[in-house]
Amino acid sequence: MSLEESSTMPEENDVLLGRGGATNNHYGNCAYRSIVAGYRTEYLAARKKDKVVIARKIVELVHRNGGRFLARDDVSDAWTEAPDKRAVSKTSQTLREGLDVRNNVIRTKKSVRHSSDFVGSDEGSRKRAKISSGKLSPAIVSLSGENARDMPDLHEEVETMLRYQPSPIDRSHMKNVCEI
Repeated sequence: MSLEESSTMPEENDVLLGRGGATNNHYGNCAYRSIVAGYRTEYLAARKKDKVVIARKIVELVHRNGGRFLARDDVSDAWTEAPDKRAVSKTSQTLREGLDVRNNVIRTKKSVRHSSDFVGSDEGSRKRAKISSGKLSPAIVSLSGENARDMPDLHEEVETMLRYQPSPIDRSHMKNVCEI
């Protein structure tokens, strides 16, 4: 393995760009989300031009801690370092997650709004439409007897932490090493 190949292997403090559990559960991504959470209130109160400064500050903090922003190349499937512009853009996006910018608050959980749920009024404000007609879904029926035994027990999911385990070092690769 060449030096160039090893430099693109994800390390503990790296932030992996992409979607899915492998990137979300990477130690560097967890630390990154923790850093971002500490800046959300400041980001929410900041003016537009200052928001980019906050995102750059977070990117610099990741770099100072020895981290890089890595993206997986679609063709070679190798990790490559993302340019700072993309890292700042990704950080700005991460800062916006969970924020309700219009009302200047941090949402406690994500909620999805559908445009069909609202109607406009004369003042231009949006109000939730009241649904008064249509079919109602049947009530939830409790299971008993044989059907209840077929249902699996529900357990709390445990978040998996994935860490990179380096391959063992062969003695042929060692030069100027003294065994203690």
